[in-house]
Amino acid sequence: MGSLFAAPPVRAGVGETAAPRLGLAAHDGMPIDAALAALGRRPTLCLGAERAGISADVAAACDVTATIPLHDGTESLNVAAAAAIGLQRISSLAAAGADE
Repeated sequence: MGSLFAAPPVRAGVGETAAPRLGLAAHDGMPIDAALAALGRRPTLCLGAERAGISADVAAACDVTATIPLHDGTESLNVAAAAAIGLQRISSLAAAGADE
């Protein structure tokens, strides 16, 4: 719980957020672990609305767009689940010392 205060959540326009930016999309992104490895450091996590997903403008402003791998037949995750998984993968990168 205390790690929340190390980098508190922010609601802002994508242009107001720090780079690098990782957009989470339901489909057609690179696998999240590969995206994080390509970025090499903790990104700003950009999320979209549950029904519409990440907008084209936000995706274009992101350095990488990633997708969380799902089992066949699963269409997508809700935004809270996607955010939780994305933040866990980002914090795992930092804990492993791969984050600078």
